[in-house]
Amino acid sequence: MASSSHSTPCGAPHPASPSLDPYRDQAGFLPLVPCHKCGTVFIGRVSQKPGSKGKRFYKCPLLEHTDFACGVYYFKEQYINYLVAKGVLPRACSQVRVQGAMALEVMREGNDKEKACQGFDGCQDLLETAVIHLQGSEALLKSVLESNKKLLTNMNKIGERLLVVGDVMVFILVLVLLVLLVK
Repeated sequence: MASSSHSTPCGAPHPASPSLDPYRDQAGFLPLVPCHKCGTVFIGRVSQKPGSKGKRFYKCPLLEHTDFACGVYYFKEQYINYLVAKGVLPRACSQVRVQGAMALEVMREGNDKEKACQGFDGCQDLLETAVIHLQGSEALLKSVLESNKKLLTNMNKIGERLLVVGDVMVFILVLVLLVLLVK
């Protein structure tokens, strides 16, 4: 089946993986954003552990060096989807979109089912990223709601005080008028 020849905003033809080079820093890492749990800016590293040696990953610097240890880290593919979900990278850079398109193409042609499932496995990463993003948004909304409740409480207190001051002013005005009428 023929693929489209138009380019994505990331510069590569669809459905191939778009180039992320314009978004990388001098060390080759993607943009570093705050951790969704603690707000500390992620750091980029290259794994030295067996099984993942040489793979780029992004983690919260508090991952293991403090008692706080929020435990957030992503390998490059997951981090790309996280950046797309946060709006740092354009949707065209989403690895899951490309993998899912590839899987649909394989299924249409009736080819290797295992290869098609690999594309859909990326959807799980996207869903996990979306859940993380929604959890962060939920925490932010709860914070805003709590702030609004405090603001409303303070506004009610101010309103009550203004009513008392207004009542006192009316009382004083009435007394002044009575004094002037009596004279």
